[in-house]
Amino acid sequence: MRALGASLLACAALLAGCGDTPDASPDAGARCEVAKGSATMVISRLAFVRADATRTGVADGFDLDGHDSASGDPIGCGRQDYVGPTGALGVDNQLAQLIPLVDSMTGGVLDGALQTAINNGQLLVSITLDDLQNRCDDPSVTVTLRRVAGMPFVGSDMRVDPGQTFDLNRDAPVTRARGRVQGGVLSIDATDIPLPVEVLDARFILNLYGGRMRVRLDESGGGEGILGGGISVAEFSATAERFTISTALRGAVGTTMRLMADLAPNADGRCQNLSAAMVVSLRPAFVNP
Repeated sequence: MRALGASLLACAALLAGCGDTPDASPDAGARCEVAKGSATMVISRLAFVRADATRTGVADGFDLDGHDSASGDPIGCGRQDYVGPTGALGVDNQLAQLIPLVDSMTGGVLDGALQTAINNGQLLVSITLDDLQNRCDDPSVTVTLRRVAGMPFVGSDMRVDPGQTFDLNRDAPVTRARGRVQGGVLSIDATDIPLPVEVLDARFILNLYGGRMRVRLDESGGGEGILGGGISVAEFSATAERFTISTALRGAVGTTMRLMADLAPNADGRCQNLSAAMVVSLRPAFVNP
């Protein structure tokens, strides 16, 4: 049991608007319109999604494989899917059951490390919505995620203040996806999302395969939602080899991820990816071209 706990700790530590009902008020149209046809936001918060401590088998996330896997189901490599907070079936987020254990062992430092990286300018990602005509309902939007640079101003809420200008990091990967806004909620088609992570001495690209995003846009130009996808066991295990941790802990990373993997089964029926989801908060921003 002690060995399992160490494995889980090592794995997780390294990872380190408009309402649903149409508004009939006179200013509803003006509130939803986007004059310039685009909007840019910066991620001001990233935090791991936890399994619901009060309801067994409940966690937020996405149905990444289009299947509601039961325990022992070969499609999910034996891992049972979660039920979403509002009753959605087939939620793939196996990382959610590991994080609470890590919280108990570390005092919940993982999310704090991510927030510090954002506030220090180490982990700044912008999200730009192009072809956006209406913030409440728009059937076709181009969503672009980019790494940006700068030293952000941070408010009393310990989040990046809105309305700041950042510089584009031209050496970082760029992700574009087709999206849509329905009832004020932005979502994107499944696409691979390279998420730059720079926490303490760890600096790497965390690829979210088949990545999804769901964000409720608000009137301030920001939003709140979740980001998720599949993490490659092989890629992350190889990345962990470069970290300044003991050989035993590096081995524990791969062992734990292989145990919990639930996506992308190969010809032998072994899943290659581990499902995950993170809470994301967005603030309006500007990016220099």
